[in-house]
Amino acid sequence: MDGMHHVLYVGMVNEEKGLLDLVRALKLLANKDTKLVLHVAGRIDIEPDYYKKVREESLMGCVETVFHGFLNRHALDRLYSQAHIFVLPSRYETYGMVIAEAMAHGLPIVATDSGGIPELIESGKSGLLYKAGDIEKLSEYIQQLLASPSLRKYLGENALAKARSLPSWDDLQNAFKSLIRPNSPHSV
Repeated sequence: MDGMHHVLYVGMVNEEKGLLDLVRALKLLANKDTKLVLHVAGRIDIEPDYYKKVREESLMGCVETVFHGFLNRHALDRLYSQAHIFVLPSRYETYGMVIAEAMAHGLPIVATDSGGIPELIESGKSGLLYKAGDIEKLSEYIQQLLASPSLRKYLGENALAKARSLPSWDDLQNAFKSLIRPNSPHSV
C-alpha cells in the first residue's frame, strides 16, 4: 500500500461510541515511530461538540485522522478493504453490525467487551477485547496488531470464518416471519 497502517472506525461520532478513547490510544503510539492513519466513517453531526473535541485532539496528538462522513456501501467497502485493523471502542453495543461487516472483510478487530460484542468475537481468536475506557490496553492491542502481520492474519482469518457462520439477512427475516406467523412453513 502506502507504507502507512490504516486503522478503521465505523460508526457515529458521539460519546457513547468512544471515538475519543481511540484517538487517545493512538496518541500513545505516536512516539513509537508508528506511521498510521485513522479513518472515521460515520455521521459527525450527532454531537457536534464531541466531534469538534475528537477532531481537535487528533490534531494535537499528531494522529492523522480522515473524517469520511456517512458513506455509501461501495465507498465503505473500499475503506474496509484498505484497512489493516478495525477498532470499535464503543461504551456499549447491543450487536455491533459494523463488527460483523469488518469480520466479513477479514479484518482483525479490537473492540470493547461490552454488550453483544463478546457474542461475535472470541478474544485472542477472532479479535481482541478490552474493557471500555481502558485506553492503555486499547493502545497496547493496536500496537500488537500493527507490529505483527502474522497476528493480523490469524485474527483476520478467524474473523472471516466466524462471519461466514453468522446468519444471513434472509435467515433472520425468515426467523422473524416464523415468530409473527407461528403456523407458517418457516416455523422452527
